[in-house]
Amino acid sequence: MTIFSRRLKLCLCAAAALFAAVACGSSPAPAPSVAALPTSGTPASTGTATAASTVDRHPHQTLNTTDAEWWSWTQAYWKCLEEHGVPYVEKEPGILAPKGNDETIRGRNPAYDGAFDQCEPVKPLPAPELSPDTNPHYMDGYRKEIACLNSHGLKVTPLPDGGGWNYDGHPTMSQDEQTKLQFDCRKEAYSAG
Repeated sequence: MTIFSRRLKLCLCAAAALFAAVACGSSPAPAPSVAALPTSGTPASTGTATAASTVDRHPHQTLNTTDAEWWSWTQAYWKCLEEHGVPYVEKEPGILAPKGNDETIRGRNPAYDGAFDQCEPVKPLPAPELSPDTNPHYMDGYRKEIACLNSHGLKVTPLPDGGGWNYDGHPTMSQDEQTKLQFDCRKEAYSAG
């Protein structure tokens, strides 16, 4: 069974919702609620911009962001897109996933571009350290992360593209132990720069 590290989850989210990697170093902020988003009927502001309009409201991932936080932000974004007409499926009550259709990706079907514009303020932005597009030392960190996992007892085999890993046998750790180890190894590997 293929197990995806946070980077691969991010890549999947990016493919599903076209997340753009944006460099930033601020602490994660709570995602604005969907109700706080402007509607398509909201007139464009004129004159000077208000302070609220110049504040970056995107939730920003850092190396301290947990998988649970990232997942919560992603769900808020997907919920917004669904509420604005982009087809999503409910995997289980309250859990959305993009519908497996390339036409739901921004730019593939202009009918959905307005929804992506409306939901832009709640789109989570991945940590620049966790993307090969924004981190020139990404593969070094990836190799360190794999070595850390293996040295602490979670035996994994890296994927050749640096996008995740497979279990090397059956894991003996609980899911909670694996989650903590993955978080700790990722933070250690990519903080080393």
